[in-house]
Amino acid sequence: PVARRLGDLRDFGKPPAVAAALDRSAVYEHLYAKGGYHQSLGVTHALPIINERISRWVETKTRPTKRILDVGCSHGMGVQTLWNLGFRASGTDLATTAVDMATKARVPPGRNCDGDKCFKQGSAAQLPWADGAFDALMSTDVLEHVPKGLLEQTVREFTRVTREKLFLIIATALEWDLIVSGPTGSSSKIGFTQKLGGPAKLATLHETVEGPEWWIDLFQSASGGAWSCRFVKETNFVGRWKRGVAREAPKKFDYGALKPYVLDSHGQPMKACWLECTRRHA
Repeated sequence: PVARRLGDLRDFGKPPAVAAALDRSAVYEHLYAKGGYHQSLGVTHALPIINERISRWVETKTRPTKRILDVGCSHGMGVQTLWNLGFRASGTDLATTAVDMATKARVPPGRNCDGDKCFKQGSAAQLPWADGAFDALMSTDVLEHVPKGLLEQTVREFTRVTREKLFLIIATALEWDLIVSGPTGSSSKIGFTQKLGGPAKLATLHETVEGPEWWIDLFQSASGGAWSCRFVKETNFVGRWKRGVAREAPKKFDYGALKPYVLDSHGQPMKACWLECTRRHA
């Protein structure tokens, strides 16, 4: 079952070290099932980029013709927001519990997603959709969680299922919460993942921390030059969290409680870069 959830990465001819790597699906399943990971159903990391970029991508009248995939959809609030704007959207997440949360919490208005399931469990390195199934792909605060050994395959999957645009937010710093499994923390700086324990030990949840130029070069090379990306801007997590609280969230949301999770390992506001990628047409 573990190999099936992870997508049996051996099928892609990756080195044994990659195939035998820690099962990230088990790590994130544990965080969702036992740690209250992303438990606020009215909050989405994606709201700022939806409002500032995706909503302006096409005219309102053409939105029902555009299909968007949210990779790393968590509890599905990002997909719900896209539905509310008139897009057809679907989501995928590595954790089965996240997909179950999304399926229960989000009801599409009409036929606003494709196929029999709006949300599917799957790895970013093996997306469970056909070639060119979507006009655009959105991924917020996901790629930094992917180990470097899987990133080229992940980029190939992003560009395989997408015809036109990629909208990405990628953290560019290590998170405060540096240990997934370990002894009970005695410091207030140690967050919930260390206290949890769990099925695997990771040095950090942000396994790939690089700047925007590095990511732009990766998408260029891994797509064989078929896609070009541009840097949009840099933001910090504190402002994005505040803008990410949607209407369904409690009116009195405790932003102070988020402090350990929106600071980097040096106690500074965690930075993230926004990238937009476009398929080059022959």
